Amino acid sequence: MKHIIYFIAYIVFGALAFSYIVPHIHGAYFHGNFVTSLKFAALMALVAWLFEVIQAALIGGTLGLAAIPIIIFRLFCFWLIPAMQLKVVAYYSPDHVGFSGWGSAIIAGLAFMVVKWIAKIFAK
Repeated sequence: MKHIIYFIAYIVFGALAFSYIVPHIHGAYFHGNFVTSLKFAALMALVAWLFEVIQAALIGGTLGLAAIPIIIFRLFCFWLIPAMQLKVVAYYSPDHVGFSGWGSAIIAGLAFMVVKWIAKIFAK
């Protein structure tokens, strides 16, 4: 039940971020209404989940050897993971979401990190 509340909160707060934060970032754009932003927030949650599945498969497939670079990457580049997720979402829907470079994607990714923290607090 806690995971469902977190997932719903992440989608709602992510939709608010897509609608109100991403358009104000220099080099980033979002075109659409709130329903469209809900769809993209759900897509963002799906991409985040897929990243976790890929990491778990890498760790399991290499009998734990991939855990070392993954942990190092998550420790030092934690701010880059949401930016990569946003770039994946933008790649598959360039008419609605886009970034002119990695700088704007990183800034938007930091906003989505805050969204994730708020959703976790809300789910408790």
